[in-house]
Amino acid sequence: MAEAAGKITWRRVFWWSVIAYFVGKLVARWLYPDALTMPQVWGVVILLPALRAAMELRYALARYLACRQRGRDVRSSLPALLPVGFAGFVRFNYIQLFGFLQRRAPCPNYDDEFEHYKKSQHSTVILIALIACAVELPISATVIGFVAHGSESGSPAHVILLSFSLFAVLWLVGDRYLVSRSRHGLAGDKLYLNVGARFEAEIALASVQDVRLLTQKEAQESRAAWIRRNGCNPSETIMATPFDQPNLAISLDVLSHPHIEAYGIPREQVRSLLVYVDDPQSFAKKVQERLS
Repeated sequence: MAEAAGKITWRRVFWWSVIAYFVGKLVARWLYPDALTMPQVWGVVILLPALRAAMELRYALARYLACRQRGRDVRSSLPALLPVGFAGFVRFNYIQLFGFLQRRAPCPNYDDEFEHYKKSQHSTVILIALIACAVELPISATVIGFVAHGSESGSPAHVILLSFSLFAVLWLVGDRYLVSRSRHGLAGDKLYLNVGARFEAEIALASVQDVRLLTQKEAQESRAAWIRRNGCNPSETIMATPFDQPNLAISLDVLSHPHIEAYGIPREQVRSLLVYVDDPQSFAKKVQERLS
């Protein structure tokens, strides 16, 4: 059950629900209105996240009971009933949307800092996505004008279009702001990895088993191909770079329980991290010096 829940992430459920709504609305309103009604469409949209939450119900109850046993009252224990993945998904998107409006705390004073943005493709990808959103808005508005019959039926479609466009623009701007102001670093006996709100880790150097540079062939592989070739478990491997091909592989001692969050969700049992750094040779050298 836990493995299945890991594969069906809240991000996937969210987009499945969005797709189900628009496909269902297309069928109910224009293609086969006698076969499907809008209340039935909304039932499917609500059913998807409800089933996902049911998959984690027993784990949520266990977390709630653990909080109660530690002496916490009912009110402060209620958040434990929320699925961990759902809470992380909401927190991640909130930070993404409003991250550029908040004054982020300055990065810690690392002994050694390693950039991952200056040579990254991240800014280029975000710029292309922003242009696509700007171009899509007038095109979609024109198409809706042809499809919608009258202002009464066209109004909800315009509101939905505007909401999704605004969501996408704010999300992209927030992502660029947060990623550009984050970096990896070494401080004391800790290794810090940070890629905006997407990924963060605080790892004791004692739990780092190996840091090695990826060859050009390995860097061009997909995460799935790298995992198959190295015989790793997909649930124990994290790609800690949004768009760039990773150029470093970090092996961890899973028993050391490092603090790792990916997309707002705490991750446990992580053995491998695939990381992108602007200067991978310097990163690997500094970490190896600390390990020796």
